[in-house]
Amino acid sequence: MAEGKKSFVLYTDLIYTVKKLPKEKQAELFVLILEYVNDMNPKTEDLLLEVAFEPIKRQLKRDLQKYEERATRSRENGSKGGRPSKNSNPEEPKKPNGLFQNPTEPRKPDNVTVTDNDNVNVTVNNNRAFVADVNSDPRKFRQYLFNEIIAKPISKDQLFKRHKIDVERRNEIWEEFIENASVHTPRIEDEKHAWNTFKLFIERNGEKYRIGAEKEKRKVNSKPS
Repeated sequence: MAEGKKSFVLYTDLIYTVKKLPKEKQAELFVLILEYVNDMNPKTEDLLLEVAFEPIKRQLKRDLQKYEERATRSRENGSKGGRPSKNSNPEEPKKPNGLFQNPTEPRKPDNVTVTDNDNVNVTVNNNRAFVADVNSDPRKFRQYLFNEIIAKPISKDQLFKRHKIDVERRNEIWEEFIENASVHTPRIEDEKHAWNTFKLFIERNGEKYRIGAEKEKRKVNSKPS
């Protein structure tokens, strides 16, 4: 958080991520966010929390960069004597903008501010951008995930090796992963978010795709009852 800055932005679509977390993880995620904006450099060993927190952290970084750029411009303008007057001819009176003429259409607010006290000011904004959204374009969503995972062959092979994944079943894995991501992570922010989503899926579902698991399953099913 920049020096003197007492507020930060949370985006309304964060609810889609938070609602999919267990209740106790929701609270932990909020604490992570507060620790991060207070420069406490929070760390978590929980992969689920890491996946949920990573895109939030990146958005907070982008917002902070925009804030600092605006602050720099304001300082530069101040050193030059401030903003020039809009009315270059002081003798020309300003046009009234009241009830006797069509008023200028009021600008819609960009955000909603919720203030708990003098030191906390959380602004909610609905203009968050995602690189892939299954609700907007399922084909693009699928293709983006595929491209990002294929682009990390070494990481993917290491992940498969660690969990003893049967690579002959990669098509089954892929289809289940896409179905799972469409439900639990329908919006992808960037390549790291895409990879962490796939990594979490393997962590949770790798057991049934490990080498020999299919044969063991058929063996069990073939036993007479």
